[in-house]
Amino acid sequence: MWIDASASHAQPPADTRGDATAYGLLGARLLADLGGLDLDLGGRTGQAVGGVSEGRWIQGDLVLRAGRRLGTSAIRLAAAGFGLDYSEPFSYRAAGADLRPELVVPVGGTVWVLAPRLTAGAWSADSLQGDLRVAGGGLEIQRSLGGLDAAARIELLDVDNGVTAGLFAVAGARASRTRGRWTLAGELRLQDSPLETALGGVVSLTGVITPDLALRVEGGRFLRDPLFGTPGSVGLSAGVSVRPVRVRPPSLTPVVSIGDRAEAGRAVRFHLRAPGAQRVELSGDFTAWEPVLMEGRGDRWQLTLVLPPGLHHFGFLVDGEWAVPPNAPGLVDDGWGRLNASVVVEP
Repeated sequence: MWIDASASHAQPPADTRGDATAYGLLGARLLADLGGLDLDLGGRTGQAVGGVSEGRWIQGDLVLRAGRRLGTSAIRLAAAGFGLDYSEPFSYRAAGADLRPELVVPVGGTVWVLAPRLTAGAWSADSLQGDLRVAGGGLEIQRSLGGLDAAARIELLDVDNGVTAGLFAVAGARASRTRGRWTLAGELRLQDSPLETALGGVVSLTGVITPDLALRVEGGRFLRDPLFGTPGSVGLSAGVSVRPVRVRPPSLTPVVSIGDRAEAGRAVRFHLRAPGAQRVELSGDFTAWEPVLMEGRGDRWQLTLVLPPGLHHFGFLVDGEWAVPPNAPGLVDDGWGRLNASVVVEP
C-alpha cells in the first residue's frame, strides 16, 4: 500500500472552462500479485487551494495486468476501469473501461512495442451528457544507449470526448538517466488535434530516498488530454510517496537480501518465485540492463552479486517478459510505463 501526496499548479481534470490554479492532491495505491495477474487499485482526491478557480474531484481506477512470452517476443495486456467525479464550480462525471494490449518485439539492439488502445465510456456535465471514445494505437521504439534509456513514439487516436471529436496524431521522444538515488527524465511531444497543433515537453526528477519513500518533481507544458478533452497548460507539481503498509505471506522469501561486505561493496542476493518459468534473468543498472541468468531450483530462482554502495534499480525477465513482484523494495515508475524495483546498498 502506497500513500501519495502532492501539490500542483495546473489545469484541473476535465475542466474545460476554469483557469489553471494551485491544487493539493492525496491518493493511495494498492499493488498485489494474484498469481500471474498483477492488480493495481488506486484513487485520489484533489482540492483547489488558491487562485481564481475552484474545484474538487475524486478519481479512481482499477488495473489488471498480465503477460505471456511468444518465442523471443512477448505480449502484455492491461485492462482498466476508471471513474471521475468533479464538482465546483460545475459538475462533471465520467466513467469507462480501457483495454491496452502490447506486442513487444526485440529488433537488433532495439525493442519495438506495438500498442493498440480502446477506451469506451460516458460523461455528463451539468445538463449535458455524451460518450467517451478513444480508439487507435501507437508504435514505440526503445533503445538503451549506455546509461541513457531512449525511445521514440508515434500514435494515431480517433477521439470523441464531448469537447472535440476527430483524429489526434502524436509524435514524441523520451529519455531518462539514473544516477545514484535519482532519475532524471524528459519528454517532447508534438500533437495535432481538431482544435490545435501544439508542442509540449515535460521534465521530471524522481528520488528513491528509501525503499518505502520516494520524491518526485515534474513540470512543463502538458498537451490536451484525448480522453477527457482537458486543454493543455503549463504545470508544475511536487509530491511524495510513502509505503506505510507492506504485507507479505509468512513463507515469502524477500526479493533482495543484503549480506556482508565483499570487495568494493556488499553481497546482494536476489530471489524470485516463478512457477512454470523456463528461464529467469536479472537485469539492472548494475548489469548495464543486460540480462544475467539466475539459478533455478524448482519454482525458485536466485542469484548473488557484489554491488557497490548506492541506489540500484532492477527487475526480472521471466521467459523474456519484464516482471517485478509487488513485494519488491522501492517500486518506482521508470517513465516508460513499467515498474522497477530499487535497493540501497550501504557502504
